[in-house]
Amino acid sequence: MYIRKSEISDMDEILRIFSFARKFMKENGNPNQWGDEHPSKSLIENDILNGNSYVCVDDGKVVGTFFIRKEMILLMKEFILVNGKITIPMELSIELLLLKGSKGWRPFV
Repeated sequence: MYIRKSEISDMDEILRIFSFARKFMKENGNPNQWGDEHPSKSLIENDILNGNSYVCVDDGKVVGTFFIRKEMILLMKEFILVNGKITIPMELSIELLLLKGSKGWRPFV
C-alpha cells in the first residue's frame, strides 16, 4: 500500500469511500456527524485542487482517503500517549477512511 495526492480522476472512488464511511458511522451510533451528504463533491474537489486530499492505494485500487493540510503536519509533534494509545489534539482532525478488505487495515472513522 502507498499514499499519494488525490486526483480528480479518483473522485468516484473517494465518493464511494465516504459513502461507506457514512453508512459505517450510522450503523455504529454516529448518524449525525456527516449526515447523508458530507463531505460534498464540491468540497472534495476543492480539497483535491488545493493539494490537501490524499488516497491510499493497494493493489492498484484506491482503498482509503484522507485530508491533511501542511499546518496539520506541524501539529503532529503534539501526539500524546495516553494509556498506551496515541491520541492527538482535537484541532488535528485527520479523517482516514479505509475500506474493508484492504490488506492489513481496518476501517477507521
